[in-house]
Amino acid sequence: MVDWITAILVLYMSSSAFPLYVYDCPLGWELFEEKCYHFVFYPERTYGQSTTACQINGASLLSINTRQEHSFISQWLETNDKSRKRKWWTSGIGANENLRWEGDATSGLRTDDFWVDENDRTDDIRHIVYEYSSVVSSFGWGRESDSIVQPSVCEISLHETYRIVQAARDHTYGTSVSNTNDIPRGPKLTITPSHMIVVSKIKSAFIECAADGNPPPYYTWFRKSTSTSPDVEITSAMNTRYTLTNGKLSIAEPNVTADGGDYQCIAFNRMGVVMSDTVQVSFGYLSEFSNDPPGSVRAQLYQGTVIACNPPNHNPAVRYQWYKNSAMNFVRPEMNHYLFISHNGKLYFSETQQLDAGNYHCVVTLTAPPGQKVATTQPPSRTSLGIQLVITGDTASDFGPTIHNDFPAVFPSPPLKGEDIRLECMAYGRLPLYYWWTREGLPLPEKTQYLDRNRVLLLPDADLEDGGKYTCHVRRGTSSSDSKTIQLVIEAKPYFVFPLQDQHVDIGSRLSWRCEAAAKPRAAYTWYKDAKPLTSQPGTFEINENVLIIDKAAPERHSGMYQCGATNRHGTTLCSAQLRVLGKYRLSGSWSLHVISFPPTFIKRPVVSSQLATINGNATIICQPEAAPQPEILWRKDNRDLGLTPGSQGRIQLLPNGNLLLTEVNLRDAGYYECEATNMYGSAKSGGHLEITEQTTIDTAPSDTRVVQNGTAFFFCQASYDVTAHDLVYVWKFNDKVLNVDDDSHLQKGSRERSSGLYIRYAQFRHAGKYECTAQTVQDSVSYQAILTVLGPPGEPAGVYAEIDGTSATIIWTPGTDHGSPVHSFMIEYNTNYNHNWRLLTQYIPYTESIVEESNRRKYTVTHLSPGSLYSFRVTVSNSFGRGTPSVTSPKYKIPDAPPVLAPPEVGGGGGPVGSLVITWAPLAPEDHHGEGTGYRVYWRKYTITDSTWQQHVVEGRASKYTAIVGVDNFFSEYEVKVAAFNYLGQGPNSTITVIMSAEDMPICTPSNVYGDSLNGTAIMVFWGHCPDTREMMKGRVLGYQINFNLEDDDLMNSISHYGQMDSGNVIGLLPDSDYWVNVQVFNTAGYGPRGELARISTFTNPPLLYPEYVEVSSYGAESVLVSWRGISTALAEEAIRGYKLRYWESKESILTAKDVLTKEKETRAVISGIEGGVVYNLRVLGWSNGGDGKKSPTVYFTLGGQIRYDPLTSDILAKGSELCISTICLVLGVVFNLFVLSAMYD
Repeated sequence: MVDWITAILVLYMSSSAFPLYVYDCPLGWELFEEKCYHFVFYPERTYGQSTTACQINGASLLSINTRQEHSFISQWLETNDKSRKRKWWTSGIGANENLRWEGDATSGLRTDDFWVDENDRTDDIRHIVYEYSSVVSSFGWGRESDSIVQPSVCEISLHETYRIVQAARDHTYGTSVSNTNDIPRGPKLTITPSHMIVVSKIKSAFIECAADGNPPPYYTWFRKSTSTSPDVEITSAMNTRYTLTNGKLSIAEPNVTADGGDYQCIAFNRMGVVMSDTVQVSFGYLSEFSNDPPGSVRAQLYQGTVIACNPPNHNPAVRYQWYKNSAMNFVRPEMNHYLFISHNGKLYFSETQQLDAGNYHCVVTLTAPPGQKVATTQPPSRTSLGIQLVITGDTASDFGPTIHNDFPAVFPSPPLKGEDIRLECMAYGRLPLYYWWTREGLPLPEKTQYLDRNRVLLLPDADLEDGGKYTCHVRRGTSSSDSKTIQLVIEAKPYFVFPLQDQHVDIGSRLSWRCEAAAKPRAAYTWYKDAKPLTSQPGTFEINENVLIIDKAAPERHSGMYQCGATNRHGTTLCSAQLRVLGKYRLSGSWSLHVISFPPTFIKRPVVSSQLATINGNATIICQPEAAPQPEILWRKDNRDLGLTPGSQGRIQLLPNGNLLLTEVNLRDAGYYECEATNMYGSAKSGGHLEITEQTTIDTAPSDTRVVQNGTAFFFCQASYDVTAHDLVYVWKFNDKVLNVDDDSHLQKGSRERSSGLYIRYAQFRHAGKYECTAQTVQDSVSYQAILTVLGPPGEPAGVYAEIDGTSATIIWTPGTDHGSPVHSFMIEYNTNYNHNWRLLTQYIPYTESIVEESNRRKYTVTHLSPGSLYSFRVTVSNSFGRGTPSVTSPKYKIPDAPPVLAPPEVGGGGGPVGSLVITWAPLAPEDHHGEGTGYRVYWRKYTITDSTWQQHVVEGRASKYTAIVGVDNFFSEYEVKVAAFNYLGQGPNSTITVIMSAEDMPICTPSNVYGDSLNGTAIMVFWGHCPDTREMMKGRVLGYQINFNLEDDDLMNSISHYGQMDSGNVIGLLPDSDYWVNVQVFNTAGYGPRGELARISTFTNPPLLYPEYVEVSSYGAESVLVSWRGISTALAEEAIRGYKLRYWESKESILTAKDVLTKEKETRAVISGIEGGVVYNLRVLGWSNGGDGKKSPTVYFTLGGQIRYDPLTSDILAKGSELCISTICLVLGVVFNLFVLSAMYD
């Protein structure tokens, strides 16, 4: 029955019985001809954001269609934009005959004299803006890139302004209540839950959501469905481990089987239902490294290399660290500039040194990705087996820099908006290397930070606009450099630039509701009503992506809470708003709503009961009832119908907004004027007396006004005076001081509804107060006052202090001004003397949990503060408008000292002098000392089958190492160690027991059977019988072997070390055709063993001293080329030629990637196979012999088609598919192509 009645009412409302109500321009909009214009000073936005902001209100970005419209815009900006420095977005794009306006899809008004700079006229890429020209002293057209943020101008047809008027309504519209705090409102989430990762066994964990609403919302939590189970409501009844306190779901002793999954919070009251984003409760783990010994890494001396870490299985993420040989030698890139630990876990060496040889261990620690939290204070870590780095090769030479193929690299991947994005770069090359970064076409973002000697570029809290082409540059001295570019594409989980706004619409009206999310990749949209998905339903809902259209709004079908969900591959984000189809409602049953009516009402704005007007002046009598739908207005004087229609002309006019205008006032106009408003639900009347006087009067006076922060307020002040006899001026005062409007860009004199007054645009709290308008002539004056109240987030709390009780603190404060909306929650932050950054202590404290009886103060107790630290606190207050300004910082409070509660981490050790046991640990952070007199108690005992007595020693201060004397007989023995921190009040817990080795003794083993052979003219290979790697022979472990050598006639002994267990090693950097004496020693960390027997080894004579000439390349099949050259001859001081090497590599790569093709003896032709099409290669030919590689021929360049002429300094490589050409800067493409053809014919 009710649905049938509602349908009739809606049909009746949409019929012609009630004419379409014609609006004046809304508050804050300017009227010109038949359009309204909104000049948006703040916030400044990009072109796309400005376009969307206009569309949200049903308007569009400015289009210019006539000269008169251009003049209006230019003059308004000249009058009101005092700075003259701003540029203003329009919807214009294109140039000349292609100039068009995207706002109204019209072709552009093309006039040359509108342009500030003539060169901008032909720019068809950038959008048209209004900017000031100092040459002609007016605003004209310019151009700007669409990524720049600046003000904008929206426009809308006067007949479409009902969209904006409806959007401007609030929850009080249609009620007799003026205070929004007393109006029922649907729930709005104020705290959204976060993903949580549970690590190891913990007592409890929680996820939380909170919402604001009236009445206060209720909450339920659901575990989301899987492929095998539906959604499950979480209650204490289903499991006593679950506790729901308001919106906080606590899980006792969480476990992966019962508690892992996706969760969602539902908040509801009788006005509707909203849901939170889905969050995941997952369980972190970190497996062990493999027990299979990892392979060794061999690197050339003074060349670059990398050691990779193969992390164990884990969830969700790990961070990396490395140490060499023992845990006391962690890799420190900040101290060794040639080392670099990438976010990918690998350890890079710009150049290797002999001292770098050894066993490297990768340490991984479980961590959480951005936006998630780990429910543990001590995440687990794992250490790999040692990865041996073996150093071999030639002597030092200048090389590089060459940026490694892994770089530049971006972390995390994919990079997301809001995260801290790292761009990494690392090059091989001799030190010193200098790094810097650039961005193509744009400067680096202002927030850019450089880390790790500029090898890391950090973009904290990255924005989409921070993307672009970033180039890493590296230079060695002034001679060599390298650079590589990476395209940084920042993606984004959807976030709402313009979230949904509450709507209060007339029954039967059409609502076009748009939500706009920024996302990359583009978001897909889903609509929900009261937490249930919506689909298009003819006659009820029409959904087109992010636009929801309700054609004929009806309370029972359409009122409720709506949410727009934006989804891409990075997740889903929800925004919510309430739709109120205006009417008075009666509760039936539980929460069922029935339509009664919403007739016009003058409760809030009755017609002024008594008003003055001046002879020969003008007077406006305001009639502004509330009604849904909008009413028809009828005016009477002394109970006689004036017979006026909207827009009619004459001395007495009914204005389109319903007000009555009288011009050329005379004595006969005195009387009782009554406004009657009528719609389908009824009518209402309100009237007042108009008295005529010869004195100046204010017929439309300012009245008390409320405005939301950053909104626009307007005070009417329209005087009636004898326009034939006097001039009149308006003087405004604020808090009894004369206002100079030019001193505050927020203030502007103007008119609204054909009455003059004062605009307060983008109102701030400082604008709240008493305003007085004085209308003054030479004969008299008249004044009226009104109060402006600015609504918004609460003011900062005052008088914050704390009362300390052990490790708890009761924070006490006095709330600041609520700014028109009741406070619903508080947030407490803190900092300490050890960390001055503000950190969250308690995010959501409900108002009811902070009340102090019989006092206006508030308090809240926080626990588990860190003993021995100095704490400062600050409080922030929230209401329905948002979070306010933090309070002034409280005094500092000392938490009483207490013994430490944490054990020192990273306990290890080893090495040191013979007879000692070196024990190391990471010292606690200063705030974990919990008091003065800090130190560490170190325990050790020999590792045996049966427990032995612990020995101990006290180390004072913030130490990280202790060396115990265990005696020379206990060399290289296993010891158990543990460490505990203490202060003057006592000792904390012991660390986990760790097994380490005592120091090694000097080896007693001597390498035997030493002999060798020549490698080339400057190197020899030495062989020996290796030492057994036992405790008895090595007094430890084999660290490596040292080869000692000297010229036969020279007693000066030189040496070279090779790390690891081996039975051969080379000696480089020798003289050709020379004899050397060599012997070998084994060594460990304690020192060197005895020298072995001497062996005599000779080097070959010189390698070829000439290089091959006349190198030519020609095509030789589908994947090969033929190379020919003129051979070389050798002299007596050179070894005989054994053949030639063809060394080739891609021209855009380093010679370090080169491949060799070998020929036999005196052959001077060879085929290179496996050549790819569309690639330019470098080629150098050299002879080789027993003396080594000879000199290399000059570089020649070739492709699959044969040899080419190519200068890399003046040419670019252009490849497409299998085609390739060389584009020389000085030549056009056609000439270059002809040169290729001629070159190929010649070859």
